[in-house]
Amino acid sequence: MAAPDRHPSAGVKNHERRAQLSQTAGLTLVVLVAIYLLVNLLDFQYGRDQGIYSAVANAIASGGAPYTTAWDFKPPGIYLAFVAAKFLFGDGMDAIRWLEVCGLVLLAVGFIVLSRRVLGSAVAGSLAALLAIVHYVELEFWHTAQPEALGCVLLTWALVLAMPVTGAGTSRRRALASWLASGALYGAAALLKPPLGGGVVVSMAFVVWEQRKNRADTSSATVAWPLWAFPLGALLPMLMVAVWLYAVGALRQAWEALFVFAPHYTGALAVESLAQKCWIAGRKWLFDLSRYNPMGLVALVPFARGVRRVRAASLHVLLVVLVLLAGVVFQGKFFTYHYATALVLTSLPAGWGYWQLLERARRSWVAAMALVATIVLIALPDAPVLATRAAFWSRSQARLQAWRQPEERQALRDRLYSAPDYDAAAIRAVADWIQTNSSPGATIFVWGFEPFLYELADRQPASRWIYNIPQRVAWSREVARAELMHDLQEKRPEIIVVQEGDVMPWVTGNALDSGAALGDFPELVSLLQSSYDVEGAIATFLLMRRR
Repeated sequence: MAAPDRHPSAGVKNHERRAQLSQTAGLTLVVLVAIYLLVNLLDFQYGRDQGIYSAVANAIASGGAPYTTAWDFKPPGIYLAFVAAKFLFGDGMDAIRWLEVCGLVLLAVGFIVLSRRVLGSAVAGSLAALLAIVHYVELEFWHTAQPEALGCVLLTWALVLAMPVTGAGTSRRRALASWLASGALYGAAALLKPPLGGGVVVSMAFVVWEQRKNRADTSSATVAWPLWAFPLGALLPMLMVAVWLYAVGALRQAWEALFVFAPHYTGALAVESLAQKCWIAGRKWLFDLSRYNPMGLVALVPFARGVRRVRAASLHVLLVVLVLLAGVVFQGKFFTYHYATALVLTSLPAGWGYWQLLERARRSWVAAMALVATIVLIALPDAPVLATRAAFWSRSQARLQAWRQPEERQALRDRLYSAPDYDAAAIRAVADWIQTNSSPGATIFVWGFEPFLYELADRQPASRWIYNIPQRVAWSREVARAELMHDLQEKRPEIIVVQEGDVMPWVTGNALDSGAALGDFPELVSLLQSSYDVEGAIATFLLMRRR
């Protein structure tokens, strides 16, 4: 008797089961790699900028205000982020890192929501989210916890709320709330760095375009709603912060820092032509700082050409990125952290490109070969043109060693979280000396660019000038020096630390360090000579105690 034929549905079910298993295995791998990267992020210590933000946040948490109690010239959003991190996770350096980890988890959720909306696939969103986390964490300790880095979460959810929320079955009230919320997130991002909020114009334009396409189902009044909902939403967080600054008496000082000092700083060393700036910004974004995004975007092109919603969503994201890059060009300073949000957001359409390659690789040997070639190119440590981040992976091995060997942990971290002009071990040693040689309630002053010393030493600054750039640059020198001398004579700091070797021509506009800058500051030199004794030196820090 002949054996009965297998039921046709059995093969289909087996294929679906294998596809489901492979998808589950892939998602598990994505999650494990993401967890490994986020654990690395939690180990990051402060760089110089993070020390500045933390010092201002401490002043706010103690009842003071930015710009008046502790001066810096960044917008207030970054200080409020550090205040929130300290409130939620404590005073340690890992507090802001926990905030970043929570933010990246929210970003991953946003990528998945967008990918399901555009592609109908959560897997595509997971892949794009992993790509974004890789880009973020590879920036390492110096370039994360920066305004441009933290803004990526706000912009992700601004895009989630802005991408088509209209259409059949969507209430007008819900659409309006989404547009207002999207605008508010762009406004909050602008409080971190103004160019981060510029994407609100892009999102508003896309929503209006979608509304006009659906005008047959939408009233003319509804078509105009986005034109006021997005700007109104963007203004709300800015007005709230302005009211707060006014209430704490810091609005005038904030204006001077943001609209007088900062523009001078932005234009001080802008020597390249506009064409050169555009070329540098585009090259660093697409090639120098990313091994992964270029290939993903290339893979996305044929897919986006054939599917309108993918093309529209990709264009929406990339135009927001273009606004961010325009901000970099406007600043004229091409620091790596300026590209953080642009790199992360570009990971979304690039991740869609990789997902499409994976989907095609199941059905086409050509696509499979293209995927293999892409992986090989990315994996090569010395691939031409494409930037590498081999240093991050070697540093992650050192972090593993630090976790396994507690007795060597501090020394390893001192090496990991130092830079050519930033010695973490020396800064810690200076803070220890200050604690030993001053009373707990004393004020101190650091003539240099290391305000994190105030926090490490647990001492109050004698002036709102927590670092000396305003006294060293030509456009603010006279007024800032006069105010500083008044503060020092009134507060009489027990300890003054003079830093040497902090040469930063891209910030100060000259090749002088803080020690050399004393040469044309006779008032401070006179105070040091008449009232302070040199007690010694640690690395590049001269230690002086009041007689």
